[in-house]
Amino acid sequence: MFLIAACNKVTIYGDGVELGRANQSNWRNATKVTIPSGTRVLSLRGECDSNFDCGIKGSFKNGAVTDSSWKCHTEAASGWNGPVFNDSSWPAAVEHAFNKKSCFGAVRGVDSGASWIWTADAMYDERAYCRLSVVKKAEST
Repeated sequence: MFLIAACNKVTIYGDGVELGRANQSNWRNATKVTIPSGTRVLSLRGECDSNFDCGIKGSFKNGAVTDSSWKCHTEAASGWNGPVFNDSSWPAAVEHAFNKKSCFGAVRGVDSGASWIWTADAMYDERAYCRLSVVKKAEST
């Protein structure tokens, strides 16, 4: 299980298959997403209005969280959300801990060790495509 919140919107994928969505209207309360057994890669497509800071925050039942171990990019290449995509050239997600105009802060249900993540420019990058290998993490969720 994965608990997630977004400022503004996020679509969650497991091995390229859509698993759920979360949006700003309920960012203080995490959306629960079930991750199928055997999932190798969890991918997130975040969308945001450039008038706000953007972010995605979540945690797995086993304590794994959104942090800089994720990789985030501003452009989606073909197959970006699938398990065989090579993300070695993608930068690490940037952890954002500020609150300018939007929804950054604690999220009910999400582990306190989780960070709001996005690309380096959480104010002006309107889309973020983030990935994490969850083979070992998902086995205990």
